[in-house]
Amino acid sequence: MNWVESVGGTKELVKISNENLKIVEDWVSKSDWIKFMCEDKNIRSSTSITLLIKDEWFTKFNEDEQRGVLKKIIFNSR
Repeated sequence: MNWVESVGGTKELVKISNENLKIVEDWVSKSDWIKFMCEDKNIRSSTSITLLIKDEWFTKFNEDEQRGVLKKIIFNSR
């Protein structure tokens, strides 16, 4: 766990994690096509952020089709 100490220790990692969550929260609040899977801010994780695409262009697909769309998005962005 030398890397933990190299970035300032556990408290600094928690601070960084919370700051990153705040950045994502700000982005989600300005986006009309995505939302948090966990809508309750009090129990939302800052280390395992999960998002849902809520826009109709995506939600009209069944689960298998949604997975296919996500794979295309992920693999075409590399």
